[in-house]
Amino acid sequence: MVQTRHIKDTSDLKDQIATLTTHIERLEEKPVTTTTTTPAPPQRPIAPLPTTTWAQKAARAASATTPTPSANKKATPLVLTKRDRTIVIERDGTALPDNTNNLTIRDAINSAIKKPLIATIEFTTNHNIRLITRNNTPATSVLKSHRPAIEEAIRATIPAATGLRKDEIWHKVIIHGIPTTSSFSTVQSEVQDFNPGTHLPRPPRWLTTEAQRSQKSASTMVLTIAGKEAADKAISSGLSLFGKKFKVQKYLTFGPDTQCSKCLAFGHHTTRCANTTHCTFCAGDHPAHLHTCGRSDCPTKGKPCLHTTLKCSNCGDNHQADSEECQTYQDAHQEATERRNRAD
Repeated sequence: MVQTRHIKDTSDLKDQIATLTTHIERLEEKPVTTTTTTPAPPQRPIAPLPTTTWAQKAARAASATTPTPSANKKATPLVLTKRDRTIVIERDGTALPDNTNNLTIRDAINSAIKKPLIATIEFTTNHNIRLITRNNTPATSVLKSHRPAIEEAIRATIPAATGLRKDEIWHKVIIHGIPTTSSFSTVQSEVQDFNPGTHLPRPPRWLTTEAQRSQKSASTMVLTIAGKEAADKAISSGLSLFGKKFKVQKYLTFGPDTQCSKCLAFGHHTTRCANTTHCTFCAGDHPAHLHTCGRSDCPTKGKPCLHTTLKCSNCGDNHQADSEECQTYQDAHQEATERRNRAD
């Protein structure tokens, strides 16, 4: 009985061992997956964000909104005036030959510079010649790049040419203290030779008549200077000639009908007036803006009132000094008209 139970227990153990062995073999046949845990790296302290000022924010906003010009965007063409496109060929004042031809001059110059830059040829009343470039071709750039070639063509085609320059607005000035024995050509050479950048497109002239200069050792000349910059420089700094500096002032245009706003007489400019001030309304020795009738109960000032007795400082009649009814006014304008007619 005991032996039978022992045999049965032994058989059960063998069955269990066999079952475990089978289970182990199945486990060994499956792939083994291992999980490796990587240790976390040590944490670094986080730096604080930089503080942005309002000025920096505004600058960033401006740079972000500023449009960037396109690389392919074409520049707007510069619109040039006729003067900007004009080159002047100066001559000695003699008349051009009858056979002078616009086309011949134009083609000769364009052939010399190897480009069709000169479009039109014009002749001036003082026998100079104007070269007009093509549209939007500045005269300054043509002269800068092709002056020697143009000068060579001029020598071959235009007689008595004396100079080549860009067309500029002329400005008149007066220069004081010039010796009355000086010739116009000598003064012109002295001014241009010893004052760089100053060009006189016309010869100087005396401001006064020969009779007025007859007893003087020095007098005033009128100079015509090309270019505003050169004229302004001469007025501010003077001009060097004959080894010393001469004072220069702006030339003031006036005629017989020019009425001075200081003394109210005709024939001279206000800034050159050395006469007594007169009132336009009463001929008193005060400017018009200070005029009063003299009554303490009248508030009117600077204009005629009901109490004002008009009086002209020129003719003495009872009208304002600038009235067209004034005989002096009429005579001055008549003389100016006759002078203009004689000039024409």
